[in-house]
Amino acid sequence: MPIKAISLRTGLLIAPSLANFNTYLDELPRCQSCLGEVCLAKGEKVAPHWRYFPGVGIGCPDKSEESNNQKPTILSTDRKQILAEFKKRFLQILDIGIHGKNLEDGLFASRSFSKMAERLSINCNGKKVIFSNCLLDIIRLSKNSWMIIEIISKSKIDKLFSRYHSLSWDVDSAEYIQMLEIIEYKDIQVRCAKEACKYVFSRGREDILKELAAHALMQYHDLEFDIKPELISTWLIQVIMSLLSTIPWYRIMSDFIQGKEPSCEPITVFGVTNEEGLTVLKKILIEVSKKPKPKGFSSYNKRQ
Repeated sequence: MPIKAISLRTGLLIAPSLANFNTYLDELPRCQSCLGEVCLAKGEKVAPHWRYFPGVGIGCPDKSEESNNQKPTILSTDRKQILAEFKKRFLQILDIGIHGKNLEDGLFASRSFSKMAERLSINCNGKKVIFSNCLLDIIRLSKNSWMIIEIISKSKIDKLFSRYHSLSWDVDSAEYIQMLEIIEYKDIQVRCAKEACKYVFSRGREDILKELAAHALMQYHDLEFDIKPELISTWLIQVIMSLLSTIPWYRIMSDFIQGKEPSCEPITVFGVTNEEGLTVLKKILIEVSKKPKPKGFSSYNKRQ
């Protein structure tokens, strides 16, 4: 079957016939099946269709179909769509959404957080925290956990972005207004956050996950939490999902499309559970990571 692409801006499928060569940055489209980054391909004798960036989607069920139908000799040669630019835009949105600043050399876009976290001295209940070990543990715990991640992200947004819970938001007035705006398009926010979480925790995106994990670890240091050392990686996963769930994806990406300077208020970490909740979540993630891979993904996951 042809590759179907989902927009990170709306969480909806994008028809290639309605796309152009800027869509890969405007919508950050990814394959519906494997979440691999895709771009537009078309030519005089070839209808517009989605194709993977080089090296992406290897083993995905849709990859073989694309290979069978692809005729590279007559594809347009002016697409100039670059995977590095795709990921750079994603990291740029993280800088804007989390810190409220659109900078070419933002801490996410410049991949500075991981370098800072590696130098930071952090203790968890008297035990030294090694960032590289935390990252490996996060990758292990999130393995094959897309469904759990979807459920948690939706639950976070449903609980957080409601008029009832707005009374308990511990934020400044500017961020409060921004969160009220998100309530008006909560369905879109649910789809966007779900897609962002799935993308970050998917195979092959460890470079992006690394920066978010480093930022979350620095939050642990700054907020002076103190939890059991064996739960620190689960805490970091929760923080990453909290951040991705509260970034106003739709607004920021729409501003880019309209040629506006994207801006928003820095966001606060929400919805991180206590030690009891973290223990339960960790058990669930460990159990899910051991289960057989979903049908259609066995080959893909083995080769990623």
